Amino acid sequence: MADYDLTPADSVGIVDVPTALLAPGAGISDPVGITDSVGAVAHQPGSVWSPYAASASGGTRSLDFSIVPDSPEFPWPFAWEGDGYSNSLWLVFTAVDTQILTLTLTTSFPAGIEVWSGELIDDPENDLSNVAYGQGTLEVPIAPGEIVRMRAHPLSATETGTGSLTWTVAARTETGVLGFVAQPEITETPGWLDVSLLSATPDVDVTFALDGGSTFFTVHTEVDGTFEGSVLLPELAVGSHSIVVTDGSQTDTQTFTVLLRPQAPDSIPGSVGPTTGVSLEPVIPWVLEDPAPGGLGNYTFPLNPAEMSSPWPEKNLRVEHTVHGSGQDILWEGRAEAVNWTVKGSVLTQEFYEKLEAYSVLNRRLYVVDHHQRGWVVAFEGIAWEKKGPPGNDWYYGYTAKFFVLGGPVSLT
Repeated sequence: MADYDLTPADSVGIVDVPTALLAPGAGISDPVGITDSVGAVAHQPGSVWSPYAASASGGTRSLDFSIVPDSPEFPWPFAWEGDGYSNSLWLVFTAVDTQILTLTLTTSFPAGIEVWSGELIDDPENDLSNVAYGQGTLEVPIAPGEIVRMRAHPLSATETGTGSLTWTVAARTETGVLGFVAQPEITETPGWLDVSLLSATPDVDVTFALDGGSTFFTVHTEVDGTFEGSVLLPELAVGSHSIVVTDGSQTDTQTFTVLLRPQAPDSIPGSVGPTTGVSLEPVIPWVLEDPAPGGLGNYTFPLNPAEMSSPWPEKNLRVEHTVHGSGQDILWEGRAEAVNWTVKGSVLTQEFYEKLEAYSVLNRRLYVVDHHQRGWVVAFEGIAWEKKGPPGNDWYYGYTAKFFVLGGPVSLT
């Protein structure tokens, strides 16, 4: 593999850096401290915009992101708003064979590695495509004649610290490495995880096994041994997981992280009946019921409301008259509109007050079981309070609760 011939005065079409900026100290108010560890040439702010040739056999470049610019007018070498080029170390070379590029990033701050490859023709931005991104160690298959550009950078424009980027380049056979790349993080599962195969066996089935288990997904490679797409993950716990990929003769492994626990499935009142049972007591207490898994559950009123408007909807009817004089009218009935239901009562305890507040802010449907043991499907619109009683009783309030009645009544069991 030959080094890419790149000098500070010659950006070779990758980025256009004015010659005046490449002179030591140019374009920056105070170049002191911009060392060889940042851009490979001491006191040269343009170097962070112009990639440097990487060694054919590999090497290590130290990273020093502890320098902060004096003025936002001259943000080199560190981006004051994270422009994507500043505050980074860029390296470039041309692949002369079918090879594997291995990069290891070690830093004292959260940082990432990005790799682009392609063939530079006219427009570098369109000719190069992102082929890998991650933290720690990356393995990237590369093809003969490809321009390879690497970037090491902080994950935040305000991060400072030190570290190193180490890379090695080794030969590989055309199908000797799968070149498996997986999306490093997924928010929650079940869900689709983006994956790539860059150099698997052409036109074969490739199997995916999860966390040392059996095959959970299969894809078919293209005629050039590549695959770009997603695999469907089952429900997984939060944390790190691994995928082993096999094309019959080759195996590769990648890890990814699940960030959030699986969301509980919705239990919508009306499709799931209320759990409140039939009571034979002379006074039937009201019940608020949240059937969502992990929700608030049931709360029995210690004191029933004193007033309420009617929860029954008005029918949505339309009459159509027939043309014949003695014909019967045709009656059409549509779905009834939601009812604005107002309930008034009193609370005497802190627990009752706080329970009503907790149910009132839920953004899902609930059951209200009234004193006639009717289960109404409602959305809690809100609650208003009015202080009552002597000053010594801090939890004596009158309340007005407003609901939208969306269905019911539902019979109790």
